[in-house]
Amino acid sequence: MNVSGIPLDATVSSVVREDGWSVSRRSRHPILVTLRDVLPAQPPDVHNIEEDYYLWRNEVNEPPSPFLLSRLWTSLYQEPPRVSWYKAVWFGKQIPKHGFILWLVMKERMVTRDRMRSWGLDVAAECLLCGQNEESTEHLFFQCDYSLTVLRTMFARSGIDIPTQIAMVVPWIISIRLDRKLKTICKLLIQAAVYFIWK
Repeated sequence: MNVSGIPLDATVSSVVREDGWSVSRRSRHPILVTLRDVLPAQPPDVHNIEEDYYLWRNEVNEPPSPFLLSRLWTSLYQEPPRVSWYKAVWFGKQIPKHGFILWLVMKERMVTRDRMRSWGLDVAAECLLCGQNEESTEHLFFQCDYSLTVLRTMFARSGIDIPTQIAMVVPWIISIRLDRKLKTICKLLIQAAVYFIWK
């Protein structure tokens, strides 16, 4: 027996009565509440001689259909809207640890000194690399003299001007008029620079 009072090896016919399901209507136990919510209002005809079969509902508002794991996944975990910068961060040839750090930068989730101070930690506000301006994600990776020197040195021979704001990285990558391989190299360079500046 379990909280429902129904034996574990019970059949559907053993819990069907003429007036409905044989499930306690008074109990507020979470399992019983869930069970009452999912049982159909009209019990099946237990005297029917038709062979039993399984039905699966891939989505709540759709009729039963064959089970599909991919459909179950999307019904449980809805795909979030795509952000403008996903092509700059996630692409085929990327180095995962470099992509991950750039992803944190784009989400403004790096543990920079301005964030630590906002949490009430007693840390110096100045950038660890240049010691002049307040350290923030924007400053540390794209405006600090040290970081700009690193980025400009990496692109020095290409004649390509790199952005100095996080918001401009994606439009810059999209607008570069280069063939696919060179564009991939630019993405890899930006990701590597951000990764090693943080490291």
